[in-house]
Amino acid sequence: MKRSRNTLPLAKVSAEIEASQETVWKVLTQPEITNYATEGTIRVDLEFGIAYNASIEQAKTVLFEVMKEHPRVLQEPQPFVRVLSLGDSAVNLAVRSYVKPQDYWEVYFDIYEQGKKILDAHQIEIPFPQRVIHQAK
Repeated sequence: MKRSRNTLPLAKVSAEIEASQETVWKVLTQPEITNYATEGTIRVDLEFGIAYNASIEQAKTVLFEVMKEHPRVLQEPQPFVRVLSLGDSAVNLAVRSYVKPQDYWEVYFDIYEQGKKILDAHQIEIPFPQRVIHQAK
């Protein structure tokens, strides 16, 4: 079977994969694939890590306010902030909002910047990975 290199859009970015033309055709013709750019809205998925001793409720509230106040974030479907995972160094928050496709990157960068500033203003620590090393005697 002859194989060729093809590029398929995956999520928000394109990735180059190696697949047969038959496989590419099957993937591209599946009815389950949705081009979100044509649906009128697209979700912006962000992640913020906060310190374990920080108030989850306060962080959720201030990050939600950043999205609520951004002029390009759609209020329907409503933005949300939820605990995504408990990492090695941080409680990771999923910060999700919907925008028009043409506003995606502006909102993506704005919310990260404004989110960092609002967390700093409320003294909510964004931790960095740390290791404690004990030396044997």
